[in-house]
Amino acid sequence: EIMPSLVGSEMCIRDSTWYDAQSETGWLSLEDIEKLKPAISKTKGWIYKETDEYIITFGTYSTDANDNIIEFGEVLCVPKNWI
Repeated sequence: EIMPSLVGSEMCIRDSTWYDAQSETGWLSLEDIEKLKPAISKTKGWIYKETDEYIITFGTYSTDANDNIIEFGEVLCVPKNWI
């Protein structure tokens, strides 16, 4: 498996719970605005990179058969103050 050598020995799978922004583009009453809250999201994935400001995870990876390049899916960058 090539992944550990790609991202180093710190790579691990982690469950993260974080806040996500919510928005409404239509007209809202004051009552509807008061009800609006951030969504609570959950992610389970490999940690690609973690800094003091953000964390990058991915859920899937594969190696392209034509050029042997590793490609990533479900990539997510979450600000740490949202976690």
